[in-house]
Amino acid sequence: EDFKEIPNRQLAFEKFIKNTMEDEMADVVIRLCDLAGARDIDFNNEVKIYQLKYYKEFSFVEKSFILTKFLCNIYVPFNFKIDFKIKNALRYMEDLAHDLNVDLDFFVTQKMEYNTRRPYRHGKKY
Repeated sequence: EDFKEIPNRQLAFEKFIKNTMEDEMADVVIRLCDLAGARDIDFNNEVKIYQLKYYKEFSFVEKSFILTKFLCNIYVPFNFKIDFKIKNALRYMEDLAHDLNVDLDFFVTQKMEYNTRRPYRHGKKY
């Protein structure tokens, strides 16, 4: 049995995707896109992409920490604007997904579909 064989999408997501690395990666992309939308970021406007140091030999956690440092401006040599950081963070997530052979588009789509079926705040107070 695999994901596509289960007709109930909610159950399929919970059985095969929920709480996986791919699920967490999809969350990051969704949150970055939400922020980009809130800031009305123009993705058609080309900007120079700052190459975040990407080390293939690092673990997923270490790679995630590099992204977090960049977004939080911890030891980033320039005072980048948040719009620039968001665009670069999304690029970094694409690179990470490619390196890990993760179909990020698929997982983002599945996570967004799953989220539409969850109750508001799904039991959380924030």
